[in-house]
Amino acid sequence: MFDQVFDLPLHPLVVHAAVVFIPLAGLLGVLLVVPRTRSWARLPLLLVSLAAAASAFVARESGQSLLIAISATAPPEELRVAAEHEQDGDRLFYITVAYALVAVIAYIVSAPGKTLYRGALGIVLSVLLVLGAGALIVQSVIAGHSGATAVWNHDGTIDYST
Repeated sequence: MFDQVFDLPLHPLVVHAAVVFIPLAGLLGVLLVVPRTRSWARLPLLLVSLAAAASAFVARESGQSLLIAISATAPPEELRVAAEHEQDGDRLFYITVAYALVAVIAYIVSAPGKTLYRGALGIVLSVLLVLGAGALIVQSVIAGHSGATAVWNHDGTIDYST
């Protein structure tokens, strides 16, 4: 199911959705913390964080299918780097799902007219959203870098600095 679309591997196609939705979810979470933008960011955070979790899931599943497909013919060094990328992608998936759960809770408690977002709950959610946004961005960069290395420079012989 997560192998191919139009005879192309699904993973490199769906990764682009994750690359857009995951950092955008982090940005919207930070905007929800700011009182002035809270009412504006509330619904987009919910929708984008759920889209980020869905795209991370499909990217993860399609990446596992791609790794299985190439494992019979890829050189050992390429498989090692691809397995490292898979671990980075798994971490990103779990962080994204956790962030989406926090976003759902924040959406519920920050409804207009409710005062639930104030006090200790508001502080905890704000801290989780900001720290989670940082974790999303950092882990996206780590997973993206290891994926790019797996594709373009798995043996480390190419020097891009010149």
